[in-house]
Amino acid sequence: MVNSTPVIGRNGWLKIGTQIVGYFKGFTVGVKRGTIKDYVFQSADPAILEAGNASYPFTCDLMHITSTYAALVLAGTKSTVEIAPENTTPTGQLKITLTNVILTDWELTSSQDGVVLEKVSGEGQTLAFTTY
Repeated sequence: MVNSTPVIGRNGWLKIGTQIVGYFKGFTVGVKRGTIKDYVFQSADPAILEAGNASYPFTCDLMHITSTYAALVLAGTKSTVEIAPENTTPTGQLKITLTNVILTDWELTSSQDGVVLEKVSGEGQTLAFTTY
């Protein structure tokens, strides 16, 4: 589905495993593709240049309630991450799914003039764009 107007981010949500992330403030999801290249003497250009391995990183920012996600990082637990940047209504909205996600980073941030925040990052084995 192609939108003709910009999407309001505040309507979206994110799930890690089967649980919708509460007090979630934002996310970043990406696709990174490496390259395979090799050079030979007497040439400044690569003799071989091919698409390399892919990775699918994501980061989620949320208000800290419990240490659930820190525990998942420590355990190395694999999860599915489902992102609904436009919400799920009406039917046909974008759904982003990362499978076999290993949560790799957890940070806790606090300041005297704000709420305690946490950041969770990980990387998935696959990435799919579908609709609800």
